[in-house]
Amino acid sequence: MPAIIAPIALSHAQSYRDCLDAVARERKYLAQLEALPIEPRVDNQRAIRLYEKLGFVHEARRKNAMRFDGEYHDAFQMRLLLDEQT
Repeated sequence: MPAIIAPIALSHAQSYRDCLDAVARERKYLAQLEALPIEPRVDNQRAIRLYEKLGFVHEARRKNAMRFDGEYHDAFQMRLLLDEQT
């Protein structure tokens, strides 16, 4: 049985290490940002409510900002000020 457990444990340890490395890289990148932008379609109210709860603020509405299935849709420009989150 130990022969089976050892490879699984090593595999999980490597996955965990890879995950921690990815998190560290992202934190370093995010530390350089002042704000995190996002641009949801105006008709995606579920996403907009979530972003508002997370602290994103509306900045502008872009007319015909994106095209899906041959139709143009407006989008809100929103952003989360990262320095206020600390």
